[in-house]
Amino acid sequence: MAAEERLGARLRSAYRNFLLASNGFGYVGHVDLLHVDEIGWFAERAPGLVETWNELDDSYREMFERSFAALLLQAARRLDAG
Repeated sequence: MAAEERLGARLRSAYRNFLLASNGFGYVGHVDLLHVDEIGWFAERAPGLVETWNELDDSYREMFERSFAALLLQAARRLDAG
């Protein structure tokens, strides 16, 4: 897949299969399911958010990291469960 070559990384099989079947959906509710040619690294797609994140007080950053990590783990488990 061209996106994997461009990113230099292999996508999770569930996401890869989703893209192969749908090429994303565009904007759905509060989520932007990007088309294959739009996929990129977060730091490149949203440098302003990365800069803001780096300026956060450590206690806020730690709280967000714990919350976000829990959400990512939950989503990954759902994807793996099929």
